[in-house]
Amino acid sequence: MTQPNDNETLMPPEQRGREFDRLREEITMLRIEGLLYCFDKHEAKRRSGVITSTLKDADGLERPVSIDINPRYGQPSTIAYKVAQAIFLKMTEAGEPYSGVVMFTQRELARLVDRKWSGVTSQQLYTAMMQLKRTGISCAIHNKDTKETLQLEFEFLASALFSSKEKAITECVVQVHDFIVASLNRHHAVWLNYQRLAALDPIAAVLYKRLFYHFSNTYTPRRARSTLKFEKDYEDICREWLGGLKPEKYKSRIEKQLGRYLADVHATGIISSFEIAERTKGVGFKLVFHPGDAFFADYERFYLRAQDATASKRVARETLNPQPLQLVSYFHKLLGHEGDTFTEKETAQASDLLRRYSEPEVRSLIDYAVERFKETRFNPSFFGAILTHQPSWSTHLTERQEAAARQAAKANCPICKGEGWLMVDDGKGQRARICTHGQTETGSPSATQ
Repeated sequence: MTQPNDNETLMPPEQRGREFDRLREEITMLRIEGLLYCFDKHEAKRRSGVITSTLKDADGLERPVSIDINPRYGQPSTIAYKVAQAIFLKMTEAGEPYSGVVMFTQRELARLVDRKWSGVTSQQLYTAMMQLKRTGISCAIHNKDTKETLQLEFEFLASALFSSKEKAITECVVQVHDFIVASLNRHHAVWLNYQRLAALDPIAAVLYKRLFYHFSNTYTPRRARSTLKFEKDYEDICREWLGGLKPEKYKSRIEKQLGRYLADVHATGIISSFEIAERTKGVGFKLVFHPGDAFFADYERFYLRAQDATASKRVARETLNPQPLQLVSYFHKLLGHEGDTFTEKETAQASDLLRRYSEPEVRSLIDYAVERFKETRFNPSFFGAILTHQPSWSTHLTERQEAAARQAAKANCPICKGEGWLMVDDGKGQRARICTHGQTETGSPSATQ
């Protein structure tokens, strides 16, 4: 692994993970991490085409997995891995049921992926987002509830929108694929200690996650802690967990390759010891791990305590609103504009409208304005053009609201029963009269019927 450059300087450890102490990661995404990501950024740039392999599912059956690398953006690497982790963290923070829509400001995202903010960081984050959006994933998933095996084709991010100023991201909104969101809401996920993860390099984080996942799958409180261990073939770890890392032939080379990452995982307390041992059958090595006190503490906290894990205390913070950027994108799509990056001014204009109107009302304004633009064959380039039609739309909206109120009054009228008229006796016989439904001609409630 190369040393971080000036744009990759890590945040101080005391600032990482101090706000939130846990995250929930969907199991399918955890299982395919080693194929989806390449943790050598130089090797990642050289890879292309489709990577195909097999991975064991929860039942121990081999299932095919394919990763289709986008030729423009390349295979997701270390920054994309951190972005995905930041997305799961934000979803965990929002709580159940998960919606899958996540918003970041520029500095929040930079902090969560351990980058100092700069124009280079902005471009790196954009590329990482597009890698997650454009990399195709094909995998077979066994549904234990229905006993069916489904072949899925999806991308981790269904959409990604950006607001920018002077060619740098100011905020972004992403939508996680519905399959992943639904899987999280079915609790097909693993709880992880974010404070421990936040201090780890991506390779150490991968080892940490997989070890916690495998320990938690086999441990029960009735089992003696001293008997619990996990071992896995070294070459399988390189292939399945670590993005196709090139296996070494000698123990000394393995220690040099993975030693510092294993030491970092050991420092978290999740493992009490690890060993690089020769395989009992065949040539090669395996890694043997024994859980540490931190694993048992987290297991008890996340899985055994009575309270729902989502009910943990969270630091009070302003909730970010993804709607302004989504509304700007909606405007441009209606006019046939391609692109996923919009100006900061457009997002600010949408935010201002949302302070005065509801989200459906702003969409109504956009629809109304776009219809007027098409009538005059005018195709504006910026969101602010809809403001010229705001007065006429407002009048139109008022008229629609008044008409809806009149219709509701008619439908709920206890006198005419929604008929709109009633028979009255004026002393000369029965005559049909229009019912006012308790309204005066101006629309205000009358004193008498």
